[in-house]
Amino acid sequence: MEKRSVVIVGCGLAGTTAAEAVRRQDRSAKIVIIESSSDHEYSRCGLPYYISGEVDPQGLFLNRRTYYDTSLKATLLLNTTATKVDPHERTVSVSGPEGERALRYDALILATGAEPVDLPIPGINKPGVMKLRTLEDARAISGMAQTRGSTMVIGAGLIGLELTDALLAKGQQVTVIEMMPEVLPASFDPGPASVVRKELERKGATFMLGKKVERIVGFEKVEGALVDGSLIKVDSIVACAGIRPRSRLAKEAGVSVGRYGGIKVDYKAETDVKGIFAAGDCIELVNRLISESRPIQLATVALRTAEVAGANAAGGDERIPDLFGNTSSRICGLELSSTGLTEAEAREHGLNALAAEAASYSYAPYYPGGRDLLTKLVVDSGSGQLLGAQFVGPGAASWGNLATMMMSQGIHISALAYLETNFSPPVQNFWPSPVVAARRITRLLKSKHLTV
Repeated sequence: MEKRSVVIVGCGLAGTTAAEAVRRQDRSAKIVIIESSSDHEYSRCGLPYYISGEVDPQGLFLNRRTYYDTSLKATLLLNTTATKVDPHERTVSVSGPEGERALRYDALILATGAEPVDLPIPGINKPGVMKLRTLEDARAISGMAQTRGSTMVIGAGLIGLELTDALLAKGQQVTVIEMMPEVLPASFDPGPASVVRKELERKGATFMLGKKVERIVGFEKVEGALVDGSLIKVDSIVACAGIRPRSRLAKEAGVSVGRYGGIKVDYKAETDVKGIFAAGDCIELVNRLISESRPIQLATVALRTAEVAGANAAGGDERIPDLFGNTSSRICGLELSSTGLTEAEAREHGLNALAAEAASYSYAPYYPGGRDLLTKLVVDSGSGQLLGAQFVGPGAASWGNLATMMMSQGIHISALAYLETNFSPPVQNFWPSPVVAARRITRLLKSKHLTV
């Protein structure tokens, strides 16, 4: 019997994970991985910590180059671009060091990732304007940060704030421009988000919220930017205003894409073109909380969707689990986590949501060294099921995991309200704020009042 041939476009986290899943499912399959850059898989999530000097750039590579040949028994084609997919002939045309050729496949996995959004700002291509998406980008920013100066960060999402923290650690003066009224608008409501912003302000960052960059000024290089009519002088600018799915190859092959430009896949990670699968930042997934297809561009989502795509491309029968966008970070030493919908999103989609906030000291009140943990919970007033949760402070990531499990299993909010938590003076308080917030909502559900 002829060996199954699986071609994977992209050698990031999704591409490598998909290849591993193929190999587990089919020990004899022929695997070819196509990567347009000169680098194999590395941790994009670690780039801000490379810039801050906390991690060595070589440590970002999760495997040695030889891993693909010796362990995966896969052919890795670096500096090679997939230019066309012919789903009828089941071939992928590529261009690279070996010239142009067509690779035949039985199954194709698109793990093409995402790319920074192009900002329609005059002067955006001037020398001194950078972006943060790749290791090459991080190297350029790290080099810039070696010299003390001033930097403008456009965009106050998670990447923008992680970069701001990193640049402050390198002694840069940082001004952050965000067109929304508060930072972290995609994943946090204003209350929890403001806690993170204030920590960065204490460290020296300047925020201009509800503002837009109108023009980048300078002759041979960046000298500043015009922000709502005011000239802000800076030495460099980094655009961190979001990413979009890289789906051109799929669209040209006749694969359907969604409202946000992501490749549409079913629960088996297969597209509407038979034999073509997709995973990672390039896809859209249906969020069952709002029945809407949208990208969830997180490493954990890339990992889980790629496992399914790889297994099924090799003849398996795996299913993508419910995914809620459970994310975490650490900014200014402050742990934060968000999962599911914000209150603003829930109301925007017409859900009858109840929300409550609570804060508690992480340790016993008399024990030194603790910090506040702020919690915000968003609950469906009809079913009592959790719609989303936000945590800022010690233990945020672990509480985010618990909240995600509750949403996945449809657990009523009262289960958290009456959760038996542990207590030790240097470990955790009697009443952690997630439990306090859940108790407030549970009482609210019982009394039928609609305010907290």
